[in-house]
Amino acid sequence: MLFLAAAVVFVAVPVVAARLVSQPAGTEYVFEIPAGTAARLAAGEDVDVLPAELDLALRDRLVLLNHDDQAHQVGPFRVAPGERLERRFSDAVSLSGYCSLHTGDRIDIEVRPAS
Repeated sequence: MLFLAAAVVFVAVPVVAARLVSQPAGTEYVFEIPAGTAARLAAGEDVDVLPAELDLALRDRLVLLNHDDQAHQVGPFRVAPGERLERRFSDAVSLSGYCSLHTGDRIDIEVRPAS
């Protein structure tokens, strides 16, 4: 039985690794949150940091750079002051939630299978 389990792992791991390695890297989407963004939003200004709807493909990478002195929420992701958040998407998913960077307070992120 142990031999069978070892054989499965011995075959499965290289197959999965080869599949992942042969996949294209995807596109990197970088959005920078400028210093003073929270203050501008509090003053009622519209800011244009990122769209309220993001359409991404599998293996794409979302990068959020927060240069502000306040934390910001972008759907399920929280970016602390001075932090860089990176998420690479390996599964098709629809994410919706609160976004502190929009006057409408919402963002929708759609991750679709790569074409």
